[in-house]
Amino acid sequence: MAAQSNDVRKPLLSLVLFKIDNDEYAVNVHEVLEVIKSPEIINIPNSPQYVSGFLNLRGNVLSVIDLEKKFGLTRTYDSDKPRMVIIVDGVEFPFGVMVDEVSEVIRVTDDAMQKPPDTIKSKIGENYVVGVVLIQEESAGETGIDNEKEITTLLSDENKKAVLLVSLKEIMVRIPEQQGNKKAKNE
Repeated sequence: MAAQSNDVRKPLLSLVLFKIDNDEYAVNVHEVLEVIKSPEIINIPNSPQYVSGFLNLRGNVLSVIDLEKKFGLTRTYDSDKPRMVIIVDGVEFPFGVMVDEVSEVIRVTDDAMQKPPDTIKSKIGENYVVGVVLIQEESAGETGIDNEKEITTLLSDENKKAVLLVSLKEIMVRIPEQQGNKKAKNE
């Protein structure tokens, strides 16, 4: 009988890191169709304030959500940098989410994700927080963690930061539900 190897590879999560104001978030790469520099966004009259408008992406018209407006955020700094749009594979249809910056794609083992403490309040809404991911302060990105040794180093390094892992794909589904609940409470 051959000896069994103790070398068991842990599943990897690929995450897209992005920033809104000074806060960094991660979203599972499976929710992201692509990332683009903010194109011309056309205003939609009489749309909710958090809908920036729509964009034309290679002949497909997509709504663009501004998370700052959706969640009533107050900026701690003003930036002249062009914003980015994450094209999300939504539950019902694709849509765009406006963010300040998309910094990188990283891969971590799934055990790097932890359940968020009950006290965590996210600027983008606690209903969308999936977990907390501990990552190396200056992660090497997609190309820098290709072997097991580097993945282990990424997770065991003392220089870690916590990043909220969020789900964006249901934002367009939950928006109408939240509005309906507010109307029902006011009646």
